[in-house]
Amino acid sequence: MLITIGGDGTILKIASVAATRSIPVLGVNLGTVGFLTELEGDADIKTLPKILGNKEYNIERRTMLETGGVIALNEVAIMRRNKLLGLEVIISGQEADAYNSDGFLVSTPTGSTAYSQSCGGPIISPNAPALALTPVNACSLHSRPIVVGDNELIEIRLKRGAPADLTLDGVTVGAVTDKPVVIKKSVYSALFIRRKGSNFYNKLHSKFNRKY
Repeated sequence: MLITIGGDGTILKIASVAATRSIPVLGVNLGTVGFLTELEGDADIKTLPKILGNKEYNIERRTMLETGGVIALNEVAIMRRNKLLGLEVIISGQEADAYNSDGFLVSTPTGSTAYSQSCGGPIISPNAPALALTPVNACSLHSRPIVVGDNELIEIRLKRGAPADLTLDGVTVGAVTDKPVVIKKSVYSALFIRRKGSNFYNKLHSKFNRKY
């Protein structure tokens, strides 16, 4: 296994490397939110020998995305540089909608509690086989996030505002021009070590109601 000490950003930096090697990750939170981490600071670190020695843990599998041979745990984002973007979104060959916006996100259930959530996207259980499609600051009264099955093929075409940035988990990996961006569920999954009894909804409540 791989132990990370930091926060969610630390996990995102190594998620793809760990996933392609089927290495489970145990996160120790020393950051601000730590939604992906499992242990909290020094007090929890002291329980680690017991947790591992008595096998008091489960391995949780999280969906990842792929585009252009690069994988992401949270989201694939197309973000404007200067001009407002005109985007067309196609889902499994069918035109879903068109947007004038600052950008567009395709998020996994893991990523639904990150950038997508801050843009008004839905929170999705990690057990749900779904993806969230969320426009960023759309100039429309009707634009809403869309939840689709994770077996859908997502194609985003940039009609206006090129070039834009293609960003995976907060890291810009290239430019978007006239070539469609095709996004699909990756064959790789992120593996996380969770203590027995660990609860997604309890963590959701405690992390998002914390006073910083």
